[in-house]
This record gives sequence, C-alpha cells and structure tokens, in this order.
Amino acid sequence: MHDKGKITHEGVVESVENGHVRVRIIQTSACSSCQVKAMCASAEATEKVIDVWNAMGNHKVGDEVVVCGSLTMGRNAVWLAFGLPLVIMVLWIVAALNVLGLGELASILGALGILAVYYALLACFKNRLSRHFSFWIE
Repeated sequence: MHDKGKITHEGVVESVENGHVRVRIIQTSACSSCQVKAMCASAEATEKVIDVWNAMGNHKVGDEVVVCGSLTMGRNAVWLAFGLPLVIMVLWIVAALNVLGLGELASILGALGILAVYYALLACFKNRLSRHFSFWIE
C-alpha cells in the first residue's frame, strides 16, 4: 500500500525488546488482491519479519500495527539489489568481449563472479546499510 510518499504494511508484533520491535507482515504480489486469484498461478504471498529499531509506543506481542517505510528507501533498495548489479554485469560483459577479447563463456562466468563478490560485499555492509533503510510503526 502506498500513501503520501511511504509504503505501509499491516502486521502483527512478534517480539518487543528494548525499543526493538519485530513485526511479521504478509507481503503480497500486486495481483493477490485480484478477484480471480484462485484461478491464477501468479498470485502469491510470503511472510516477512521487519525489524523496527527505536520504536516509540507501548507495543505488545500480538498487537496489530502498521509498519511504514519511505518510497525513496524502497527505490534505493531496488537499485542496490537489482539495478546496480545489472549495470555492473552488462558493463563487464561488454568490456570483456570488446576490450579484453574474452570469449562469451569467460565473459559470462566473470560476470557471475563479479555478482557473487557484489552480493558478498552487500552482506558485509548489511549493518551500515540498515541505518539507511529503517522502518517505523504508525
């Protein structure tokens, strides 16, 4: 759900500990609210747990809450997870084929290796990135 520059999800508080609240949400695909979803294989929903740090309020396990994040945060996450790796991979393949003179197989294997390193670096900087990707409870 989008509302005035933010993304919202309804969820249930799973745990509360010193201002750290874990909220379980059901993330649905865009078509899951469709009236004919029972006849369609593409409607899907998955459970996710969202960490909310420095949560204000008196939340208890089992409370129904609304978790929010900014649209900008969502766009940045998509860029880091999909956009930038795609650009890096395409640039590598073009450079490997045209500048380095590698064959197709070597170029593709090199691109996969670069992607593995990229995602490993993202994992290493997970704590630093989490400061830029924070959620709040309304």
